[in-house]
Amino acid sequence: RLEPAYLLVLLGALMFIASDVILSFQLFVRPADAPKPALPSIALWFLYYGGQALIAWGVLSNLA
Repeated sequence: RLEPAYLLVLLGALMFIASDVILSFQLFVRPADAPKPALPSIALWFLYYGGQALIAWGVLSNLA
């Protein structure tokens, strides 16, 4: 069983991976001439910054 701080790090890492998956679909799968939908971009930034924040929070709470 993981400590709660490690769960934050795990969730943050999963969010970061999800943001990379969305970014890769936007860059490599979506046709270049297709319109850019707003929802994947919003989700990308939410997952990226949220994931980084959870990773930092989990690591810092473990150091305290």
